[in-house]
Amino acid sequence: MKYLASDLLTKGLSPSQITDAVATAIKVANSSGVEAHKHFMPVYSGIKQEIIKDCKLSNLGYGLVLINANPNLSIVGDFQVDVLKQFLHLDS
Repeated sequence: MKYLASDLLTKGLSPSQITDAVATAIKVANSSGVEAHKHFMPVYSGIKQEIIKDCKLSNLGYGLVLINANPNLSIVGDFQVDVLKQFLHLDS
């Protein structure tokens, strides 16, 4: 697991948006038969001399969080479009 949910702070997501997106992503994983514990691991991180609840994410976990984050953010919309383009084999 090479990502942290808190990495999304630098992408423009707020702490509450990240929390909501992680919770939804875990629900999606569970409802899809994916073993969530393999993709989402609760941890604590230090940010600006504070300890925060965080979550380590696998590639799949990171993608699920981004897909389920606030679509008003360009990073989220761009990611969703890129995923669909790859899935549908579209050039542009």
